[in-house]
Amino acid sequence: MRKKEIAAEHDTSAKDEKINRLTEQVHELQAEQLKWRDERSALRKTIDKLQSQVRGLTDQLSAIKTKYDKVMQFIEMFDLKEKLDTFLHPFTNTKKHRR
Repeated sequence: MRKKEIAAEHDTSAKDEKINRLTEQVHELQAEQLKWRDERSALRKTIDKLQSQVRGLTDQLSAIKTKYDKVMQFIEMFDLKEKLDTFLHPFTNTKKHRR
């Protein structure tokens, strides 16, 4: 009978030890989960900030494209396209001399 009690105590002690180890692991995992949540939150804030910057840059690009289109309409309206091409590429029309 005493052997059974000792065996039961040993079994209970082993189970208690295992419960303690598992409890420690749960606490470690909870701490790690909290760390990952904080990092995820920081990344979400960074993503939101970058998306806002992209929207701003997209708006600026759209405004620049609109101005470009208006300038090109002006140039074409006054038949200045050839003069603009000559101004932008002055050496494309000249012949290179060989020696």
